[in-house]
Amino acid sequence: MKVVFVYFILLIQFGCTNNYAEVYTKSSIENWHRIDLKHFELETPKNYKFNPHQGIDSFVGEISKKKTKFSFDYGWYSNAGPLTPKEYLEKNIFRFHFQDLLDTMKISNDSKNIKSEIREQLVINKIDRNQNGKYLAELEFKEIPISFTFEPIELGLEEKFHDYEFLIEESEHYYKKIYYPKDFEKTTKAGVYIENLKFKKKNKFNTTKLAFYTSNINSKNKEEILKILKTVKLNN
Repeated sequence: MKVVFVYFILLIQFGCTNNYAEVYTKSSIENWHRIDLKHFELETPKNYKFNPHQGIDSFVGEISKKKTKFSFDYGWYSNAGPLTPKEYLEKNIFRFHFQDLLDTMKISNDSKNIKSEIREQLVINKIDRNQNGKYLAELEFKEIPISFTFEPIELGLEEKFHDYEFLIEESEHYYKKIYYPKDFEKTTKAGVYIENLKFKKKNKFNTTKLAFYTSNINSKNKEEILKILKTVKLNN
């Protein structure tokens, strides 16, 4: 019954949101316009137009011109795109790197509660890549600094953060990640992912997220695409 109720709420919140008309308004950028889609807005050159799709549990659609198409998914389950090094470690440190972490910290794995204790108190501050291709994470446990070196496990596209450049904005209310290729021969994907942290405080397990992305980035349109991605923002 609970699953059906949650699905019904999602259907009401997102499934019918593409029944209203998009709003094009003036942009401060010459020959651009602002596209306001109620839940989020962005600015693009005037030849980009909104094309609605029918979503089930999220608000989906496209914003495109002749040779460039952005797709978007706004809802609870929107894809976060390629992980940053920090996101990768937060997701996988206890899955793939826990014993190496214990060895670095010089802690025995004998205690039944050691994993949960470290999980609750470990802070990941910063991650850099060294000349050998390994990553150095600056961690903190019980206010004690720890330098932890790791090599990422290849799990597919979302883990290949070394193929992308990232621009991160964090505040009390939102987490925003822009990603784009380091090498266009390896990938032509770029996008922005935004998570509503205000809603997450009220609902521990779900929050509204926006995935806005393209597979058409190249050396010629890179500047325009990044300029568009930087304008994307949530309206709630």
